[in-house]
This record gives sequence, C-alpha cells and structure tokens, in this order.
Amino acid sequence: MNIDSHCPFCQSETEDLDHMFLGCTISHNYWRLVVFHNWINTNLPFNPHIGIIQMLNSVKATGPAVKMDRVITLLWSIWKTRNNMVFHSETPNPGTILIRAQKATAEWHIRHKYAINSHKQFNHQPPLSQPSTGRRHTRSHGGSHNVGSSK
Repeated sequence: MNIDSHCPFCQSETEDLDHMFLGCTISHNYWRLVVFHNWINTNLPFNPHIGIIQMLNSVKATGPAVKMDRVITLLWSIWKTRNNMVFHSETPNPGTILIRAQKATAEWHIRHKYAINSHKQFNHQPPLSQPSTGRRHTRSHGGSHNVGSSK
C-alpha cells in the first residue's frame, strides 16, 4: 500500500500536525477567514513557525481575549476537512470549515449548559418524601399490593 505523505491541502509539504494546522498556506486562509469574520479575536498568537502545542499554550496564556473553544473547534473542523479530502475526495471549502466550527462550538455550549443545569437540578432537588407506612411488594405479574391490606 502506497501512502502519500504530502499535505492534502497544498500537496507541496510533508504532512504533519504543525504544517497542517499552522504552516500550510491553505490553513492560513482558514485562519484569516475566521479573523475576518470576527469569530476568533485578532489577538490570536498565530505564528506558522511555532508548533501547534506552543500555539495552544499561547492562546491559553492570553486568557479570555481569545476563546479557546473556538480555536479548538476550528482545529477540529480543519481536521475533518482534511479527512473528507483524503477519504471521500471532497474539495475543501473555507466557508464550510468556518460553519462547521461555529456549529460545533454552538452545540458544545448547548450541551455544556444543559449538563450544568441538569447537574444543578439533580443536586438541588428536595429530598424524597418518606414512604407510606405500609410496605409494598411487587407481585410476579408486575402489580403491587400493600402488605397487611385487605386488597
């Protein structure tokens, strides 16, 4: 099996994570697009000559000025686009990459908010009421009856 080691975006460099996410000229277009649309703040410490881990650490160090969730979902969208090119012969579309990242971020926020609200609701429910004085037994057919009652 012959595996092509070139970047599927630019076809000119050897593919690795640093090149694909930061060094590739096509990836630069994706980063410029999200900045142009004000989806990621222009304070992004973007430098194609540093590695992806260093870039993420720089983003983290900037605090809330750059939203880490958006950076992560953009990276995820670039990765998904790369896989669609390699495995499904799809042509990349910068607009699709931005929309996929925005959608993933919105879904994450909804799920995260739901999880937090569900957790708060579960932990702040009033205690269960005390059971009635009669004990209940389940019959073999799924019904129940009170022990000691005439029914």
